[in-house]
Amino acid sequence: MRELTGGVDYAFSAIGSPAGLVDAVRMCGYAGTATLVGVPPPGRTLDLDVERDLFNPKVTIAVTHGGDTIPQEDFPFLARAALDGKLDLARFVTRTISLDEAASALDELHAPKGIRTVVRL
Repeated sequence: MRELTGGVDYAFSAIGSPAGLVDAVRMCGYAGTATLVGVPPPGRTLDLDVERDLFNPKVTIAVTHGGDTIPQEDFPFLARAALDGKLDLARFVTRTISLDEAASALDELHAPKGIRTVVRL
């Protein structure tokens, strides 16, 4: 059995990997919450010992479905923040491409290098 007083209150796994969520669960202290932000590929499973990893430390697992945005509320707010200069969107862009490059960029979504690509006309 593991120590119940150590660990964190909240752990987040944003990499979309079941192994990352397992690590987040195991980092939690008593009554901690492990949250999966990244969406794993279909058919993946978690390798957890239910008693040792969940019941004994009383860990909660939560998912955010990629951040749980409410588009009709969040997008106008974020757009206004960007237009007002309060949100620097440029720092989130990893690459800018032309429309002709869009098809090959879609293939990169399955690799860790196509994360925030912007298509310019």
